Amino acid sequence: MTKQFFNKEEYKNLRKKLRGSMTKSETWLWTRLKGRQIQWKFRRQHGIGPYVTDFFCPNLQLAVEVDGISHDRKERAGSDTRRDKYLSTLGIKVLRFTSEEIMYELDRVIENIYQECERIAAVQEHHRHPHLTSPFLGGGQSVWSPPYQGGDQEGGCTART
Repeated sequence: MTKQFFNKEEYKNLRKKLRGSMTKSETWLWTRLKGRQIQWKFRRQHGIGPYVTDFFCPNLQLAVEVDGISHDRKERAGSDTRRDKYLSTLGIKVLRFTSEEIMYELDRVIENIYQECERIAAVQEHHRHPHLTSPFLGGGQSVWSPPYQGGDQEGGCTART
């Protein structure tokens, strides 16, 4: 039997409590992320290993964290760094925004999240279809070249046309 990794049963009550006690900034951000409003599905208070992320997009492996006043303290900053490193080892990208950014610049925050989603989706698409072009991987030109087909020309190679 494989061990449950996401949304572990032992943290179920914690996740439920966190969903019921979201801060104002988390609530505002959730109203803009839920229901695929920016094209991708996000979950709130999603468990990953021993951690609970504020928001998580499983398709893109993207976590969004809201940092309130408590995150300014040195001991909390250290735990945030450990958490981010842990998530990074799993291939999960973490975006962090302060409560103030969400309260006063929500449209910019949403745009930043959307742009990161687009970037990750383009990279994922490139890995699925490496012969396609990507503005993120090679300035819009093809990042794929045909295999060498032989032929020498004064010490060089001739490319297939």
